Amino acid sequence: MIALGIDPDRRPSEAMIRRSLQALDPDRLTAAIDAWLATQLAPGRRAAKERSRSTARLGAAHEPPT
Repeated sequence: MIALGIDPDRRPSEAMIRRSLQALDPDRLTAAIDAWLATQLAPGRRAAKERSRSTARLGAAHEPPT
């Protein structure tokens, strides 16, 4: 919080959080979350997630991993 110029003893307001989130690039945020999730998921779950994303990109109906 200090790096963002926010006093650590003060809670940020709803407006400040909203403005901060609106300033984020959605594609970069998605990439960062995907990269973090890839480190958190077990190898089998990671493969299922990638299959699911590939299927969604092709426009097919989402099928749960088997």
